[in-house]
Amino acid sequence: VEKTLLNMRLGGIYDHIGFGFHRYSTDKKWLLPHFEKMLYDQALLVQAYSNHYSITKNELSKRTVYEILQYVNGKLTAPEGAFYSAEDADSEGEEGKFYVWQKDEITNILQGDADLICTLFNINDSGNFVDPFNNVPGKENIFYLKQPLEEILNTYDGNKCELIDKIDKVIKKLFDEREKRVHPLKDEKILTDWNGLMIAASARAYSVFREEKFLHAAVKSTRFIMEKLLSEDGRLLHRYKDGEAAITGTLDDYAFFIYGLLQLYEADFNPEYLLLALKLIDVQLKHFWDDEYGGFFLTADDAEELIIRPKDIYDGAIPSGNSVSFYNLIKLYKITGKPELYDKIKLMSQSFYYQIENSPASHTFFLAALDNLYNDTIEVIIAGKKEDLSTKAMLNLLGMNYNAGTTLVLLDEKREELEKIAPYLKSYISIDDKTTAYVCKNFTCELPVTSIEELSPKIGIE
Repeated sequence: VEKTLLNMRLGGIYDHIGFGFHRYSTDKKWLLPHFEKMLYDQALLVQAYSNHYSITKNELSKRTVYEILQYVNGKLTAPEGAFYSAEDADSEGEEGKFYVWQKDEITNILQGDADLICTLFNINDSGNFVDPFNNVPGKENIFYLKQPLEEILNTYDGNKCELIDKIDKVIKKLFDEREKRVHPLKDEKILTDWNGLMIAASARAYSVFREEKFLHAAVKSTRFIMEKLLSEDGRLLHRYKDGEAAITGTLDDYAFFIYGLLQLYEADFNPEYLLLALKLIDVQLKHFWDDEYGGFFLTADDAEELIIRPKDIYDGAIPSGNSVSFYNLIKLYKITGKPELYDKIKLMSQSFYYQIENSPASHTFFLAALDNLYNDTIEVIIAGKKEDLSTKAMLNLLGMNYNAGTTLVLLDEKREELEKIAPYLKSYISIDDKTTAYVCKNFTCELPVTSIEELSPKIGIE
């Protein structure tokens, strides 16, 4: 995983000038991309690099998260706060024209700084870019690295921090010049499902890095969907464009938005998000569940009738709605303890068993969710005031240290709202008016603790 994430970040599939990832690589070196940029790729990669940082504390992964979210904020965020879908690969009728450079052009812009940048990013006179459709070499270059900048700069004289700061300023100058070019078209549809993935990513990034702007972005998109794409009868719509919300929501809209709400709850701990997730899962179970075989159909029972009502479990460029729903059901079951949710979890495991067993690599998100159900997973319940320093310290510790199977609940001043949906939570109280953490496995809890020092070893941190 680490090798893949590193080489993607160094390669031309990453936009080293304006940040964010292109859609996919056309070669084994990650050099030549298809230049389109998709919202869902940015979302899933933010989660991957955030989780990698929380395990390894690798600074390049942290920088990558910050840069991707800078790109999303600058290029894929609507004025209302929700997220646009994509930027095209073409401009002026040519694939990648907006993104590639000739060396002479860089020299004219940067003057004395050009040699440093061209050496670092492998820019040459003859170019490294070949038109993938015509296989015609030209003088154009794609920026890419052979090693992380910090490692390359170890061979340079001078202060490394000052060099990195200088490179950042020079890259900004190239970015400003690139902004004068004809831009690729932007797909300004706001899709509920893809926004759900980006909400989850921004929330996860906040949990790891505690940057308020990440949480703010997740909240704004969530509010937009609640106001514009959630009907009065509690049903989701799929698409918003030019002031119009339309198209009946599909399974992916419910699954991905609920997923975003659950990630956002574990970042912000506003019970409103958890309550909405429970309402939407009830709608999803009512209108999408297959009563005969288990699992969820792609379309609702009252949607336009098709020749065959599709049901998919394959995890491709994005996870399937069934896989994400499986994760959501597990998470909600762990929080609420509702046996009817566990019944659905068992039925989904049985329904898709043979398909997944025959091709496990095609169902990775489903298997990750299954792992969260069975393998050394923990539930952590914290009873304490949200703004207390000791509460914040415990939440930060849990957010910054990766454990995919952890479910986190905060019982603060709004605990009554949570106790209504999960009555068992009433027994978890603060001890001696101190923030108190309960670490549980399969709803069986160890003795409560009231300090970071006591909590750390219970969640596997020495």
